[in-house]
This record gives sequence, structure tokens and C-alpha cells, in this order.
Amino acid sequence: MLRHILLFAFNTVNVQQTSQGANANRAQQQNRSRQHGKNPQAAPQIPRAKRRAAHRNRYVVFSIERAEGGAPIDRNDLINAMRYGRLYLLRFDGKYGIAQCSHRYKNEAIRFLSSMGWVGMRENRVRVRTFGTSGTVRAACEKWIPEGSSVRKSARRE
Repeated sequence: MLRHILLFAFNTVNVQQTSQGANANRAQQQNRSRQHGKNPQAAPQIPRAKRRAAHRNRYVVFSIERAEGGAPIDRNDLINAMRYGRLYLLRFDGKYGIAQCSHRYKNEAIRFLSSMGWVGMRENRVRVRTFGTSGTVRAACEKWIPEGSSVRKSARRE
């Protein structure tokens, strides 16, 4: 009889230990599934510092004055010249223009525009003057481009 009591007690202890082990295994499996992306609701959040910065455009307003006796400035020549400064020409009316660049390269773009000495052929000397930058084309036109310019007219809402 003592032998039966001891076996019964031993079996109940084993059953309790295996059920606790099964619960622990289930919890470990759930943690693993969260880590490996099987459960998208439990996916870990990416820390803010590791997120990729948003791409924000800046619009640089400039004017071009050509030297006396110089040829008129061609839009395609200006586009080719701006390509090296990571700039994209949005609007140009022969004197005033708006160029688009990334917020990361804004200062480099302004320096590049200011250092441009010629457009097209070497004989076509120019002086580029930058007025300022803005986050939207509309604000750039309202702040720095004069009323009569065709660049400003194309930025207005109708």
C-alpha cells in the first residue's frame, strides 16, 4: 500500500512539472513568432532614431543676369549646367527661375548657383544671384519673384 501511495505521489508531481513545462514552451514559441514576424500585430516598433528621414524638397529662387552683348540664355543649356549641382530646374523665364533640390543639399545647391559663371558656351558669361529658399513653390514665388514675371504667374492658383 505504501508503494502505491508513493507511485501516485510521484506520478502527480511529474504531471504537474510537464504541464508547467508545456506552458513555458508555449510562451517561448509565442515570443519567437513575434520576433520573426509571424504575428504582425506584435511586431516590435522601430525606434524613431533609426527611421529613414523623409525626403523634403526645397525650392531655390534665383535670377540670372547676362553680360553685355551675351546671347540669350537657353533653358536647355541652363538645365545641363544645373545637372552637376543636384538641381532640377522647375521654372525659368529668361531672368528669374526656380530650382528644386533636396533639403540635404540645399546649401551646396546655393553655393553651386552662386559660383556658376557661364551657361552654354564659355563666351556666354552670366551672374547668378540667389534670393532665398522655401518649402513650397507658391511661397517662393510670393516672397522673392516680382509681380510681372511669368514664373510667378504660373504658380498662382486659379
